[in-house]
Amino acid sequence: MNTKFLITVAVLAFSLSTGAQASLEARTGGMVYDIVNKITWAADANLFKTQAASNANLVTEIIAANGRVIYNTPNSYDGETGIYYLTSADFNTGTGAMTWFGAQAWAKNLTLGGVTGWSLPSTPVEASGTNITSSQMGACFTIN
Repeated sequence: MNTKFLITVAVLAFSLSTGAQASLEARTGGMVYDIVNKITWAADANLFKTQAASNANLVTEIIAANGRVIYNTPNSYDGETGIYYLTSADFNTGTGAMTWFGAQAWAKNLTLGGVTGWSLPSTPVEASGTNITSSQMGACFTIN
């Protein structure tokens, strides 16, 4: 699933919250804090695109900062090795879209409002049905 879509869904879920369910606080530095789930989100739903528009070298910097690789669970995209080699094709600076691996590399090196240590929202491997709250994204969408 496209990271831009996931971030957009998160921001949309925030904007649809009612006063009775309000659990989000605006933070300085372009962040939003979820006081129920105790997680912080980027307020800009397309932060990568915004950053890329002001830094023509962003993709090159992300790839270099990760040593050109993302280590993950072996899968068909990395030839079952657990090592995925990043390229510029993992990032679309015009739309803000990224592959799963590109998004991991970007989040790993993101500094926003002086805060580091960012990650992508977690989602359980197997989830079916509606009102799934066993993940950060599910809880944000369903509860908030």
